Amino acid sequence: MAYVYRHIRLDKNEPFYIGIGSDLNYKRANEKTRRNDIWNRIVMMSRYRIEIMVDDISFADAKKKEIDLIKLYGRKDKNNGTLCNLTDGGDGTKGSILSDEHKKAISRAQKGRIIMTPERRLYLSQIRKGKLFTQEQKDKLKERCKTKNKYVSPELRLYRSNKMKANNPSKNKTGKAGFNFKGNVLVFKGGVFINEYCGVNDTALKLNLQATKISACILGKRKTHGGYTFKRINL
Repeated sequence: MAYVYRHIRLDKNEPFYIGIGSDLNYKRANEKTRRNDIWNRIVMMSRYRIEIMVDDISFADAKKKEIDLIKLYGRKDKNNGTLCNLTDGGDGTKGSILSDEHKKAISRAQKGRIIMTPERRLYLSQIRKGKLFTQEQKDKLKERCKTKNKYVSPELRLYRSNKMKANNPSKNKTGKAGFNFKGNVLVFKGGVFINEYCGVNDTALKLNLQATKISACILGKRKTHGGYTFKRINL
């Protein structure tokens, strides 16, 4: 079964579109998509209401009724009425008037290029500026941002580094900064012995320092790191 509807602009209290639909809950009558540029311009200028004129009829009868109503109210593009319909109705393009610009637009679309008119761009810009997010959508965006900007502690970085080295033992070679030397590390500050730790990574974790820079000190590539000096003892 089908229905016939009309859109009435409130600023002039006159019908400006006639349409038909065969869906549930009058979805097509309430849709704002798949409308022509004249319809979009009118909606930008004025609020409108939706009126179901004929309901629960066959689709064939709905098409006939659409044709009659479009003829009754007249079309803007033919300068004989108030409707922005571009055809005479009846589920087709019968009676449509194609301007040179419209023909060129169709040609470009057939070639795979979609050209939007300035009016359409303005309309899309206006409706997006007024778009409101629900609280649920806002909460999801916040959680997504937290995940992307998640803080990684030094301990977790060290754990991941050790795991990568364990999975790629060929990369742990002598002479490269960050090498996890075998043996204990003696730590000094101002020439005074502070403590002894088991390996470079353990030293870095306990002193909250970078293992690569501790290794560089042991290799003689730098003198101190964090105010400490280091010495390796082979076991």
